Amino acid sequence: MIIATGQQHWNNIESQLDLLGIEHITYDRFVFEDQKDNISKVIALMNDELSIETLRKVITARTQNDYTHIADIYISNQYFAVPAFAHNYGKAETFIDAGSYVGDTIERFLFSYEGIFSRIYAFEPSAKQYKALQCRISRLCSEWALDTDRIITENAALSDKTGLCSVFPGGNNMGSDYIADVNNDTGYYVKQYSLDDYIGDDRIDFLKADIEGTEMRMLVGASNSIRKYKPKIAICLYHNPFDFIDIPLFIYGLRHDYRFAVRHHSYEYNETVLYAW
Repeated sequence: MIIATGQQHWNNIESQLDLLGIEHITYDRFVFEDQKDNISKVIALMNDELSIETLRKVITARTQNDYTHIADIYISNQYFAVPAFAHNYGKAETFIDAGSYVGDTIERFLFSYEGIFSRIYAFEPSAKQYKALQCRISRLCSEWALDTDRIITENAALSDKTGLCSVFPGGNNMGSDYIADVNNDTGYYVKQYSLDDYIGDDRIDFLKADIEGTEMRMLVGASNSIRKYKPKIAICLYHNPFDFIDIPLFIYGLRHDYRFAVRHHSYEYNETVLYAW
């Protein structure tokens, strides 16, 4: 049996496999069918019916390679789509933006929270996007009359340990590059931190993460902060089918008092976000 990874790759070879009579299955389908019991555990954690419907339709769409299942669950306002995340109710929060890209989420954070915050820490390992991030932060500080030391930018990744990581071009001007352990010379190197090492004993209130499939490793490196402070977490699930299972169960294992919701913010397979608060 062939297990194909990558939707485009699968679309290109499926008809050829059919003609050759070779048994085949997508990686997503393999994972979701194998993990039915754990998917049921994740569904049981959800806070509302929309989350359950979203999970079921996204999993069906990915399993069947059929976008039509997710057309009616699309919702806008990514990372701020759940009431608990939409407002800070006057509280000055510390916001961690893992995978800041070009600062678009930080700008929406400022508008959503009316410029009220304590600190913002922005982590972006990709050189091109980091340069654009710095330009946007400079503009935002000017427009919002902010002290520049309240928004800290790092050309670095967040992961499960502190050290160096390799960065590989993603091949898409609209997306960030991909990171991996230092293992060859085909990429370039940047710093990586565990959030626990970086932040120390400082409080964190809101953790957002879209980091190209390394979300679980980032959570491992943030475990102490999550246990201690119970920050709001808005984290992408869509990079790896196992993340739909492992990420919510891991967060629940750290603190049983979290509430969970899932929203989907695209008409394609990307931008499925878990909200925990």
